[in-house]
Amino acid sequence: LPNELLLLVFAKTDTSVLLTMRYSSTRMKRLVEVVLASRLESTTTELSVRRTLSAKRFFEAEKVKRPHLRHYRQFLRNISTNEITEATWYTTPPPELQTVCECLCILKGTNSFSVGMGNNGTATTTSTSSPGRSRTPSMTWPTIKKLMTRYDFKTWLTNLRMGVDHIPYAAAKRVERIIMLDPSITYERLRDVSMAGHKLLIIVAACLQYCTISEDLRIKSRELSTIDRSLDRAALLLECV
Repeated sequence: LPNELLLLVFAKTDTSVLLTMRYSSTRMKRLVEVVLASRLESTTTELSVRRTLSAKRFFEAEKVKRPHLRHYRQFLRNISTNEITEATWYTTPPPELQTVCECLCILKGTNSFSVGMGNNGTATTTSTSSPGRSRTPSMTWPTIKKLMTRYDFKTWLTNLRMGVDHIPYAAAKRVERIIMLDPSITYERLRDVSMAGHKLLIIVAACLQYCTISEDLRIKSRELSTIDRSLDRAALLLECV
């Protein structure tokens, strides 16, 4: 067949088949490489457009959201352990305070299912329930107290300004669900029942806001990096053909 007809046929042929046909003859190799080069150039052009859009989204998000990260990080400066001492002083804490302390333990990354479980494998609580609160805590109050009075927990809390970047996003989402589903967890309510709980809630809220913004920037950064890797591979293949 004439080269022109072969090129038309190859244009509709799957790339994996073309790669195999390259080894059949010198003529086939040249024709196949013409088709592959055209495809790679088209792919590179498309990826370049996608990269431009992705980079624009990322850098715009960085410009807008980076100041918000600095804002929420300010709430994590100079954290005192006095709130922990006051909160863990309770034998039977207000349910709202227990929930906030549980949220801190989750953000810390504590495995709530390794300690503090009842005989049937479920968590129990020493706190009494208040109206409108049906959620069962995932940790008992004695367990929370034990975790929060440990040295590593206090160290984590006082260094949270730097450590907030290492909080898993899944932990932040879990805490967000707990707070969203509990109408009693408000700044006003915590201020009424415990000033320590109120201050700890501010820390929890700052962490949630920080993690949400940070995750959005990470997603955009990963998208940009993925496109860059694809562009590098396409350029390398284009050199080979």
